[in-house]
Amino acid sequence: MSQDFAEIELKYLIEKNKINDLQSYLNTHLLPQTTLQLANIYFDTRTTDLGNAKIGLRIRRWNDQCEQTIKFAGRSAGALSERPEYTVPCTTKIPNLALFPTAIWPENWNLDSLQEELIEQFRTDFTRQRWLLTRGDSVAEVALDRGMILAAEQAEEIAELEVEMQRGHLAELLPAIEHIRAEFSLLPGSKSKAQRGYALLARSQRKEL
Repeated sequence: MSQDFAEIELKYLIEKNKINDLQSYLNTHLLPQTTLQLANIYFDTRTTDLGNAKIGLRIRRWNDQCEQTIKFAGRSAGALSERPEYTVPCTTKIPNLALFPTAIWPENWNLDSLQEELIEQFRTDFTRQRWLLTRGDSVAEVALDRGMILAAEQAEEIAELEVEMQRGHLAELLPAIEHIRAEFSLLPGSKSKAQRGYALLARSQRKEL
């Protein structure tokens, strides 16, 4: 069954020399969860029709599981972003667009043509160490992501802390989040991994010219 909701997320960049201290703090003050090794492949057409429309399409694999996700442009301010997201299980190497709700697509798009033109664009492979932050009835997943973005011959490191709402109200969790941000001098991460991947892809293509 597809998940249909607005993803509410705070993203911060962390300096490598502060990662160990941050891990120790989160292990002490939050509830540790299973660490995941995530392999993500982003897809688009050769003319990047999805990227041009600020749409991110990926397949994610971990353990023996696979899911395909599409994210649309939403609202963002500093570290905070809110955007529509749809996720369904997948069994193929390329996303099956027919599995997403038909109403999500821009008018006049030819999905059959788009499906045929999908190719791999870039990858984001990273380890996700996870904790749960709870206050009252509100819960967020706090994730430390470390790995690489890979596009053609270009590569860029990932070192981010993400806070994604699971249920409840962000306002109830903000004091704890702000304490973590201040304690470790975290900077807002205004770009998603997909946006960084597209920028890396563009850089690679410029080098080929």
